[in-house]
Formats: sequence, structure tokens, C-alpha cells
Amino acid sequence: MKVYKISVYITMGLTILSALATLITHYRINSSEGDFWSNVALAIFGSAFLTLITSLIGYFVERRRILQDFSSRTKIILKQLNKYQVDWPVEKKIDFFLSYAENDMIAWDSELRNMDFLFDKKRNKFHYVYYKIYKPIMDVNRSVNEHVLNFQLHKDKSGKNDEMMRIFIEEIECLFINKVDCQIPKDIDKDGEPIDFMMASSCGNEVVEKVFAELNGKYYELMYGKRKIKKMEKKEKQ
Repeated sequence: MKVYKISVYITMGLTILSALATLITHYRINSSEGDFWSNVALAIFGSAFLTLITSLIGYFVERRRILQDFSSRTKIILKQLNKYQVDWPVEKKIDFFLSYAENDMIAWDSELRNMDFLFDKKRNKFHYVYYKIYKPIMDVNRSVNEHVLNFQLHKDKSGKNDEMMRIFIEEIECLFINKVDCQIPKDIDKDGEPIDFMMASSCGNEVVEKVFAELNGKYYELMYGKRKIKKMEKKEKQ
């Protein structure tokens, strides 16, 4: 995307400048020399305009590819994270995090770094992808990687410490698991109204839920565009 973006800006500038030069030399300089430079400017304009069209097509093709690849790789990561269960024993949780740490995140990370949107001076589109999709997952990845060595030492018994493992696991869990305490009716009266309550906790994979919502919402619009989505919806209805 970056190469095509730069190419678009350069050829767009050349197209505008050569168009202005053509008009100026044609209407302001009434001589054979003026006609010569007008033809030169016109030739540059034609060449720059064709290159601009090629660059724009290349940019949009590359943009779609990068956004689709990033979305696919993100969903693979989320599906693995969604398999995690809070009620697992400590040893199974450690095995999960060790397996998760073996995932190759280089390509996923590279797709984000290759994102560079046209006419996005303040980088609002990039910041949206970074903070709403990339960062929540990356925070989990960093925390897991920080504790991989401790988990490995615990597994091979050279650094076994159950209490510390629970602390490390809680540090990771708080980054993607949402725990909510709520009251559940314990006893009811003859009218069916609750008269006694008990506390219970419910857990949800907050990162998975929120990032999936973004991928299927605003990010989907960013990837395909609102017009394209409307056309796709019309075709499905037909």
C-alpha cells in the first residue's frame, strides 16, 4: 500500500502541474515556441494521467488484499483464544498458553505495518485498526510471551511454583477475560418473587467478542466500502 500511495501522490501532482502548464502555454504564449512547450506539457500530462490510473488501481487491489489477509489472520488468532476456558485446571491453562505462544505472528504483524491509507493525513483509519483490533490482541500476546519461560520451568519441574503460576495466569486472563459478579435468586415466595439471593460469577471472552464485532462491523466497511456492501446485500436478497 505504501508504494502505491506514494506513486499516487507523485503522479497526481505531476498530472495537475502538467495540466496547468498545458493550459498556460496554450492560451498565454502565442508563438511556435509556446506550441512546442504546450505539446511537451500535454505529453507529460497524458503519461502522468495514465500512470495515476494504474497506481490507483494497484493501490485499491493491494489495499483489499492486505485488509482481507489481516482480517483472516486475526480471526484465526481469535478462534484459538476463544477455546480458552476459565474453569480449566492450572496445568491445562499453562499448556494452552505455551501452545498459543508458538503461533507465528510475524505475518499478522507485517500486514498491519503495510497499511497506509490514501487521504488519511491524521492516520485515523490506521489508528482505528491499531487500537480497536491489533492492540487488544497484542497486549495478550506480550503478556503470554513474558511468562513463557516461567511456564516452561514450571512444566519441567525446575521452577515449579503453583502459587506464582496462578498469579501469572490471572495477569494474562485479565487482559482478555471479563468476569462479572451477579446476584441469582436462591429462594422465591409463593408469588414467584425472589426473597433470597446468591452471588455468582459469569465470564466472557471480552477481546474475542469486541474484536469480532469490529471485524464484522466498521472494519468490514473499511475493507469493502459502504457502496460495495449495499450491492452485495441486494444480490443476496435477490
